[in-house]
Amino acid sequence: MPVVVSCVPGPQYVHNNGLKKKLKTTSTVRLKGGAKLGEGRVEVLRNNEWGTVCDDRWTLLSASVVCRELGFGSAKEALTGARMGQGMGPIHMNEVLCLGTEKSMWNCGFKNITSEDCQHVEDAAVRCNTPYMALENSIRLTGAVRGMRGRVEVLNTGG
Repeated sequence: MPVVVSCVPGPQYVHNNGLKKKLKTTSTVRLKGGAKLGEGRVEVLRNNEWGTVCDDRWTLLSASVVCRELGFGSAKEALTGARMGQGMGPIHMNEVLCLGTEKSMWNCGFKNITSEDCQHVEDAAVRCNTPYMALENSIRLTGAVRGMRGRVEVLNTGG
């Protein structure tokens, strides 16, 4: 089901235009474990502790709310079954039900989790639609050990 929403660029896509106004960024939702910008396991901050979201009833509508909240626009995929890795610690939300128009996933309906409801093998994840920024040939990781750690080098084009 397609959803029409108004999108604004997130902090990673807004160029500094000299304004001193600080961009408001979310601090209660994040993506972890993804290989690319705009994808990962959905984690939420509750009572000062990061936790995951159970994939029961996880849909593209709910995933799109997460993506938009993080400044990416809509979701390309709503992933289930811990496809972006299993989280650690608590699972904060279960059966998240968004209409797709909410400003935050905290405005969506959800159930509090109990230990019988969900395990980390059911962690929800997203792949967001991200604009092509042609950065593939301007950033690289050198001296990497097994492709995981190394020195980040950025090509300076003089612009």
